[in-house]
Amino acid sequence: MCTTEQPPSHFAELRLDFSARHALPPQSQPKEESPCRGISRPHEIERRSQDHQPETSARTPHQSAVTATPTSPQRGVILIGMRGVGKTTVGAVLAQQLHARFDDLDDLVLRALGAANVQTVFANFGEASWRAGEAAALRATLNDNSKAGMMRVVAVGAGAPCEPNCHRILQESRQHGWRVIHIDAPIDAIAARLSKDLGGRPMLTALPLADELRELTRQRAHCYASLADAVVDGSSTPERVSLSIAVALST
Repeated sequence: MCTTEQPPSHFAELRLDFSARHALPPQSQPKEESPCRGISRPHEIERRSQDHQPETSARTPHQSAVTATPTSPQRGVILIGMRGVGKTTVGAVLAQQLHARFDDLDDLVLRALGAANVQTVFANFGEASWRAGEAAALRATLNDNSKAGMMRVVAVGAGAPCEPNCHRILQESRQHGWRVIHIDAPIDAIAARLSKDLGGRPMLTALPLADELRELTRQRAHCYASLADAVVDGSSTPERVSLSIAVALST
């Protein structure tokens, strides 16, 4: 239950814990806003889906939202979720709060392929080339030790967790100090964001946007659930969502 007391600095807790693991000097951090909003535990997501069906009818409930009890990351945080939930924006904010390095997997793949956007890659080389590039970039960035001792935040493309090679890499990463956070949001909210700008990403079906998102969410729910250490609500501001992630990891 939320209280009026000043909450502990969850970002600072994670930084101090990471610093202790890596023998880094702790850094100070200003107070954060209350973490009492934004975070959703598995039973809360399921109950909300059942109790408020009219408002969230476009949202596919998870079969299993959390597969492990979150613990403080030893290497970093990996963000997964549907496109449009805010992984890149939230990831940048979270990295800033944690004094961490941020990598966006889409940007890494585009840079490696010398392409301007994902749609160009799909049109010129096909989806298989993109998925292969994702797996190569994901393995490379998770194994990158050039910034040893610095916490990492990595935002992963929506389809990557369901690509077999990427899925295996993500599963392995959880055994080596990475924590996977699934950012979730109602389909209608995601569709409203993407209707303004698809961000250079192609439509993957001939369905209308909201219907495509609904179908892809259904297809990907099991992949996400099998990887996620925790699920947070991505329908709030990036600052509040990043705080929810910090709360989940320090709980």
